[in-house]
This record gives sequence, C-alpha cells and structure tokens, in this order.
Amino acid sequence: LLFIALVACVCSGLFILKEVISQWVGISEAMAQGIAIALAIGLYGPLKTGLSRFTNHLLFQHSQSPETIFTNLSEDIMRFLDIKKLAEEVTNRIAQNLSLDRIGFYSRSRTNSYLFEALACVGRLRKKQIHQSKQLIQYLEHTKDFLVTPHAQAEAARYLRGKPFFALQSMKEVKKQAEIELAAMGGVAAFPVFAKDALRALLITGRKKSDAAWNEEEFQILKSFAHHLSLALGNADYAEEIRRFHEKLSLSERDGSAGALIGAVDH
Repeated sequence: LLFIALVACVCSGLFILKEVISQWVGISEAMAQGIAIALAIGLYGPLKTGLSRFTNHLLFQHSQSPETIFTNLSEDIMRFLDIKKLAEEVTNRIAQNLSLDRIGFYSRSRTNSYLFEALACVGRLRKKQIHQSKQLIQYLEHTKDFLVTPHAQAEAARYLRGKPFFALQSMKEVKKQAEIELAAMGGVAAFPVFAKDALRALLITGRKKSDAAWNEEEFQILKSFAHHLSLALGNADYAEEIRRFHEKLSLSERDGSAGALIGAVDH
C-alpha cells in the first residue's frame, strides 16, 4: 500500500510538473514531459529511501523483554549439528528478534586457521574474510569481551584508506584500531565465540531497522547468547569430526574390498 501511494504521488507530481512546464515556461509538451520524467526518476530514489526509513522507524519500535529475546535465540539451537546451517539460523534469529538490518557470522576456516570466513550474512555487510592479524581479532582474543564502535562506516573507511597503521604498542591503541575496522565493515558491535579457550567465531551486528540506538541490555543478551553458542559450535565440530571419521572408515573399507577383489582376480 505504501509503495502504491508512493507511485501515485510520483505520477501526480509528474503530471502537474508537465503541465506547469508546458504552459508557463513555453516549451513543447514533449520536451516538458521529458524534463518531468527525468525529475521524477531523480526524486523517486530519495523518496523511496525516506519512506522506507520512516516505516521501519514506526514498525520496529516495539521491543521484547530480555528473557523472551534470549529464549527465542537459544531455543533448540543445540540440534543444529551442521556449522553452515547453525550460522544461518543464528543470524536469522538475531536479525528478527532485534530487528537488525545487517548481521554476519564469521567462523575460523578449517583449511586456513589464520582466516575467518563469512558463513552467513543478513543485509549489506562486508563478506570478505577477516585475517588473524586484524586488530579486531586481536582485541577479541585478548579481552574475550564484546566490542562496540562509536564510528560511522564511511568515516572509518576513509580513515583506513588514509592512515595505515604499523605496530601498536598498547591495548588502548589496539581497541581504537579495532573499532575503526569494525565500523568499516558496517558493524556496530562484535561478539566473540570461544571453543576450547580459542576464538572459534565472531558475530558482527549492524544498526537497527528503526535507526534506534542499541542499549546495554541488548549487548548483554548477545554476550550471554555467545556463551550458549559456543556449546552449539562445540557440538557441531564434534559431529563434523564423526562424519569425517566415518568417511575415512568407509574409504578404508572400499580400499580393502578393492584390494581383496584384485587379489582374488590375480589368484
């Protein structure tokens, strides 16, 4: 309905603008129509963006209780034994319950332990791999606590392009650089997920659909959920090890059967 109303407003404005230009400016109707169409096309994008923000601000203001949010996030999370499916389920749950426009789940790569790969993302979040050398990773590993950035994405991206960093001496400098890296990715907060005392994954959350500010209670909910998620990741890792063991066992059995067959044929 809102989209239809927007189209109706644009069409009405287009007609009125065409009539005004053709009658008062004194140019041909075809040229007036072309100018009106060009202006309508130019205004449609900003009008649509403004209307989307306005409706999001109205629709996503209602917030649930912390107990309800945590229950919705953690319910039956242990049954997901595939890491990819677990990442997709977690990102969707957090995005829905906290009304976020972007969130990413980054897991340490199995082929290269120095890289964190984006297993699941919701919204326009940078999906590139995160290297172990990034100050964001260093800060999360050292503090084992979540990080919140005060910077905007465009500001942080300009800073990273203009001022490359070298060796950082103190944890305060590491935190400052980590905040800039987090903002450049499009995130507002980063939550570490540990398994066996090692950083196994991280959640990067963006701004809310309503453009409302985060509160400390919501940060604490996700911090608690990250501890719960570490158990689910441990189960998924264990299930993956079992699957690999069965694959190796099946391969060994096939090799043994093939060897016996070859030996019988040779005999």
